[in-house]
Amino acid sequence: MKGTSASDRFVKVTPESVLSFLEEANERIVIAKPGYFQNEIIKILALVKKRVHCNLYVDTCEYSIKWTPGAGQPGGKIAH
Repeated sequence: MKGTSASDRFVKVTPESVLSFLEEANERIVIAKPGYFQNEIIKILALVKKRVHCNLYVDTCEYSIKWTPGAGQPGGKIAH
């Protein structure tokens, strides 16, 4: 990934690149997205258990679609 400096990076991402980024984290991650996929949330929770500091920011626009626990499963919800 190309970025602005060794410590901060702004990049265009794909679902695969987000997962790759999460796998490389060992101290801290900061992510700003309009929403998160279930597999991203699962990886982020695993990082928190490993004591990786995670700052997540979500677009609060009323048109954003966000995953909530159970989304895509019976009884799950998609919030927007």
